[in-house]
Amino acid sequence: MTSALRWRSRFVVCCLLATFAAGCAVHRAPVAAASPGVAAAPMAPSAPLPSATVPTVEASNAGLSEALLRLALVPTAESHRRVADAYYRAGILDKAHENLTQAARLDPADGWAYEGMARILRDWGAPGLGLGDAHRATYYLPEAPEAHNTLGTLLFALGDVNGARLEFEQALRLAPGADYALNNLCYVAVSQGLSHEALAACSRAVEASPTGTGVRNNLALAYAIGGRLDAAAREFVASGNEAGAQYNLGVLFLAVRRYEEAATAFAAAARLDPTLPFVAHRARQASVLAGGSNGRH
Repeated sequence: MTSALRWRSRFVVCCLLATFAAGCAVHRAPVAAASPGVAAAPMAPSAPLPSATVPTVEASNAGLSEALLRLALVPTAESHRRVADAYYRAGILDKAHENLTQAARLDPADGWAYEGMARILRDWGAPGLGLGDAHRATYYLPEAPEAHNTLGTLLFALGDVNGARLEFEQALRLAPGADYALNNLCYVAVSQGLSHEALAACSRAVEASPTGTGVRNNLALAYAIGGRLDAAAREFVASGNEAGAQYNLGVLFLAVRRYEEAATAFAAAARLDPTLPFVAHRARQASVLAGGSNGRH
């Protein structure tokens, strides 16, 4: 590969890592992970009753209602974790974190409560605040791959790529073939520009989860850093998200100065999903660049 193509391929990855919708597919397992005794966290029994005229999530969500009832009857750490899991699934992270905090107070050795709190802080964009909880989770759950994976995602978010790699590798040792661990190892390799390693890890991740959009996108990035742009385009299209695929193709073609193809891809993405970030601006930008390029020939 020429030095110019190698530079452009790395630039492609920088662009795509920053923009494409289904990027780093960090594993976001439920708070109540698939492990014995896992649970979530509860809302206090004294919480106000739902309004008769304004439905609340507590009243309309059957799983949450059941978990809250269980908590009122059996106020244990596990019951709190079950409530937290229901809130997490409903996207109400503050209540989920509140209940996981209560679970950890009731049982200071509850590793799943710490794992859940760390994951929520990561989702809130505050991985540094969740790092202590993530370490506590692996201390109390040394054999739980989910705990090591969550710690890895926080370390990666904080820029400790090597530390993240070690945690993802440990998660994979504990759960051989786990798609989330493979995909995160794939993304780490992509972020470091290790084309051969990335391609190997990403290919294994796709084998483990053939229908996953995130894993297909990451495999596309692995091809891109190796300069195999046509293969990258193929994987974007195979991701199943047509609008996102066209957007990612547009970024790919724009980065390597294939402006007409970029303009076509962005225009298609805009038609399919006008809400994609900056899609209209990118379509105009690529069209202007395509016109300028044609004018010079």
